Amino acid sequence: MTDTPPLLVADTPNLVDQYCHGLVREELGLATFEARLGRGSPAQGTTFFDSRTGFAVRRWCPPLLGLEPHCPPAAYLARRRELGVLESGRLLLRAGQIAAHLVDTGTAEELTGPPELAAAGGTVAREVVRLEHLAEQVADTSGTAESFLANLSEAVHAVSATAAAFTCVSGPGEDAASAGAPPGPGAVRAAAATWLAGRAAGARPADPVLLGHLCWVALTRSGRSSCTRCLGRAGPPRSPPSPRPRPGSAPTWSCWAAAGRTTTPRGSPPSTRTSTRGSARWTRTAGRRCVTRWPVRWSGPRSAS
Repeated sequence: MTDTPPLLVADTPNLVDQYCHGLVREELGLATFEARLGRGSPAQGTTFFDSRTGFAVRRWCPPLLGLEPHCPPAAYLARRRELGVLESGRLLLRAGQIAAHLVDTGTAEELTGPPELAAAGGTVAREVVRLEHLAEQVADTSGTAESFLANLSEAVHAVSATAAAFTCVSGPGEDAASAGAPPGPGAVRAAAATWLAGRAAGARPADPVLLGHLCWVALTRSGRSSCTRCLGRAGPPRSPPSPRPRPGSAPTWSCWAAAGRTTTPRGSPPSTRTSTRGSARWTRTAGRRCVTRWPVRWSGPRSAS
């Protein structure tokens, strides 16, 4: 049996990275690189290089840059610095044989955008618009709640022409997301006015009513584009396995718009259930709830790693 990395097999089909971020533009030191391999603190007596993610990086990435597998992390980072950010990124991205990247551009950090990622990886890259970030940009140029809501609706409609997806990371909360209908106009205006009145420059919305409105605007105002929109729920990122939700742990929600209409494949897991509420179709699959105008292709829950 050969020791060829699975990602480098010649007959690997075209793959789509459905949610990713851009690349860091500068070189990283040992501590800053390690911090990106996990969240919180590593287990006592270990580092994040000993985690599953760290182990995978140490096994598969050094050979792509001409080093031995599991070489010391310092040697791997020295090789990255020797090659430079652009060349090391190009080698690593192209080895993955990803055909398309959907890139969340709403992070606070200055990362490469879809065009740069596409050039480095020799792939197609499209934008995932983070609704909270879009609302922040609109609020910076809107003086009243009425103008903010009108401008927000137009902004969502404008970006839906080119965006691959919308995401709402903060999430509208269980009540707003499961209501099957958008929040009422009065409640939305009141939430917008309250937020704008006390908002600091650069602040993003956190009110559940306003976040619910954002998701429903993405569902309705992008209706003229050939997109499927989905409101999905997942547990807290990188939380340890638990038989029940931890107290105070809020779910995260994503409002997706995937280009083209898809269908639910044969052999869907038995945990899939569908129902209709109002004008939206709800699907609960393996712990994730979706709201969409058309059936959604589901590939199973995302790995906890």
